[in-house]
Amino acid sequence: MPEGLATLRCSCDYRILCELRQEGERLGLQVFFDDQPASESRGQQIRSCPGCGQSLGLHMLQTR
Repeated sequence: MPEGLATLRCSCDYRILCELRQEGERLGLQVFFDDQPASESRGQQIRSCPGCGQSLGLHMLQTR
């Protein structure tokens, strides 16, 4: 997996891919992508979990 990417799981156990992007001199812009293997939107950028609808943020995601 490329540097700056992490596979995470929502609290509902849905697979999410998170990328940390650099913006200017700051690092930390979080971009989330659908990473569920059987999903029609796999690989697309998302703002909420396709599994449960919650808005995404690192505070609600778990590494696995």
